[in-house]
Amino acid sequence: MNDETQSYPSPPLDWRSDVASQNVGFVLGASGPKYTALANQAAVSVKALHPNIPVDLYTDQDVNLDVYDKVHELEKTWFRPKFEAIIRSRFDRTVYLDADLVVIADVSDLFWVLNKYDMAAAHVQSRNAGFAKKSWRAKMPNAFPQINGGVMAIKRNDRTQNLMKTVEAAMNEFDLKQDQAVIREMIWLSDVSLYILPSEYNVRSSVHVVGPSPSSAAPRILHNTKFHKRMTGLTPPTPRAVYGAWNLKKVRYRLRTDKQLSPK
Repeated sequence: MNDETQSYPSPPLDWRSDVASQNVGFVLGASGPKYTALANQAAVSVKALHPNIPVDLYTDQDVNLDVYDKVHELEKTWFRPKFEAIIRSRFDRTVYLDADLVVIADVSDLFWVLNKYDMAAAHVQSRNAGFAKKSWRAKMPNAFPQINGGVMAIKRNDRTQNLMKTVEAAMNEFDLKQDQAVIREMIWLSDVSLYILPSEYNVRSSVHVVGPSPSSAAPRILHNTKFHKRMTGLTPPTPRAVYGAWNLKKVRYRLRTDKQLSPK
């Protein structure tokens, strides 16, 4: 008989206390007045649910809003300021957010995932769309689809810094207009450990907002291009204008009844 006792790894710390003790923060990047106005709306939604976590903005505009803990001037103005924002982030663990979204539930657990992984993001949801099927230089397998670059949790280390710098350099050198095919290929070729988030952390389609069944998880982040396509001047549309009052009513119900979320 084998008398050796099986040993088990220690359970993880409570994730909330762990996140509170770390250097974490949300980061947004925006070029031009239109996207900066969008980022302001997104930042308000973030801060309302995470009042004790810093929110930083990288922009080429003059911004003076209390919602931001720091506003950083972009070194380069172009349509993909996300890479500079991520590379220059002052946080050890960063959650990068696009401007055309609103956060509607606590997503601070994203920072905790970075205890184990270098990076976390959700898959592109409309994978039969033309942009989602595109590869960059190499034909990639269907089982390794694009991730959506609009919501990404990233641990600051040499692996992720090299990834972001390589993608940014490729975008510039080849004058590329979309980054997700490049990110897909560069992650495949890198040693970055990637965790795929549940789709509720980056809900892209209006169809997925209400969910397929009552037991589906409630959305955490609503991410929709209509937020910038339906802007009036520099005024972003409200979530109600984008999704409709009835859909938002169902979303609020799902948030109240989602057993994974805290009562607040």
